[in-house]
Amino acid sequence: MLPLVRTPIEDLDQWDRLARCRAGDRDAHHAFAAEHFGLLARFFQNKVSGELDSLDLVSSTIARCVETSVHPGPRAVRSLLLHLAIDELLAYHRARHGQAHVHPSLVSTASMSGDHARLPMRSVSAESRLLLRALRRISLEQQIALELLMLERLDESEIARLLELPLATVRRQLWMGKQRLWAEIADAATSKSVARSLTAGLPIWADEIQREVMAGRETG
Repeated sequence: MLPLVRTPIEDLDQWDRLARCRAGDRDAHHAFAAEHFGLLARFFQNKVSGELDSLDLVSSTIARCVETSVHPGPRAVRSLLLHLAIDELLAYHRARHGQAHVHPSLVSTASMSGDHARLPMRSVSAESRLLLRALRRISLEQQIALELLMLERLDESEIARLLELPLATVRRQLWMGKQRLWAEIADAATSKSVARSLTAGLPIWADEIQREVMAGRETG
């Protein structure tokens, strides 16, 4: 009888890695967590009070993903993680504020966690810090949708499926969120030149935020 040959972890697709995690494979669990750390860190870091809270939520989201019996399919692991991350985020704010229900359209990160909460990124530009602060000031619902669009490059249809909302509703949220975001940028900017630089080169500053998250992972 031929010996059973195990496929190396690095050669597995996302679903197969997740399946091995659920079967108790520690190597697969470490690989899965490392692969998706950046995604979840970007999601949480600007919506909570500090870096430790963000890391706790990353861990709890990965744990829930491993523990659930949902089979997302090879192309939907990211969507499952983000869906669970949204649940974890709302539960976090409910627990902190003693509320049974936190409606993301009626609150902002700034109103719940402070406008000047310390951000985990230490070396980003003035434009990126301004963008992060402005995102905290719009409604949490708009912040989630815009960050999925800008940082994760999800299209409107993907965001609608993830948030379980009609496409027209998501398009309206994104449009209104952008208007609020530009207003907050203009209000909080230390100079008109910084505001102009940010609004003219938004993808550049979003990319900088992504790079800083991964740099923090590698050096942390």
